[in-house]
Formats: sequence, structure tokens, C-alpha cells
Amino acid sequence: MDFDTPVNVVGYDAALGSKEYRIISGAVGYVHPHSGTKYHVIVHQAVHMPDLDHHLLCPMQCRVNGVTVNECPRMYCQNPTKESHAIVIKDENGSEGVMPLFLKGVTYLLLMCGTHIPRGV
Repeated sequence: MDFDTPVNVVGYDAALGSKEYRIISGAVGYVHPHSGTKYHVIVHQAVHMPDLDHHLLCPMQCRVNGVTVNECPRMYCQNPTKESHAIVIKDENGSEGVMPLFLKGVTYLLLMCGTHIPRGV
């Protein structure tokens, strides 16, 4: 779904200027890296950046929509659980899904379909 409401996006360096992108609703495939469980992750009002080779999720937007984002790395959790350093969702039937996050340097990642765990993660 295209909301027919383009936005101008400015990156980390304003000297690079801005670029106009569409706002869409879309779905991406996710396969749990340990269990193999498959999910369709629906993202509403996302900035569609077709040249980007990955997706960007806004933790604040996730939280506003009832999704728990636990971004503290497990090594810093006093009592880590399966929900530590993970995105926790509930489906339309109330079943919980836990999607673990991985670190690449200081950036945390949610591995989507077709991606592999980066070396050193």
C-alpha cells in the first residue's frame, strides 16, 4: 500500500542533501535463525528506500504499536532470557514470537530471510 504522501529524508550529513521517498505498508519474510519458524513481518508507514539493501525499523514506532524491543545486548543483562536482546511480538491469536537481535559492531540487526549470521556475531 502506498500512502501517496512522499517524505524528504536527510541522512547523517546534511551536506549530502535530501531525497524524496514514498511511505508504504509492506511485509518482509523472517525465519527464526534457531528454530526455523517462519513469520511475515508487516510494517506500516515505512519509508520505502528501494536502493537500500536492508530494512530500517524504528524502535519507537514498534513500541507505539505494541511491539517490545529489548535492545540491551545479552552480555549486559543481569538475568538474560530468550526475550533479552530481541524483538517480542504477539500475533493476531495472541501467540508470542521472539526474534533475536544480533550485534555487528555497535549496530544491532534482525536477520531477515536470505541473510546469514555475520562473522563475529
